Amino acid sequence: MSFIREMALGRSGHVWQDLQQSFCEACDEWSAMEAVVKLELLLEAEGLLIDDKPVLVSTLPPEERSRAA
Repeated sequence: MSFIREMALGRSGHVWQDLQQSFCEACDEWSAMEAVVKLELLLEAEGLLIDDKPVLVSTLPPEERSRAA
């Protein structure tokens, strides 16, 4: 919730506030799952969703290879 609060405060528009409200109003498993799906869609739309596939070090630019190793 702290991440969502920070995003809601730091971003213009009401999308993050709406998401925060969804989490606050989640009262059962179904509504909690809906809130998580909304979070995932919003993170993906803003380019913030981390891909769970591993990145091969050989495909990274040389300056990033040392950090990944």
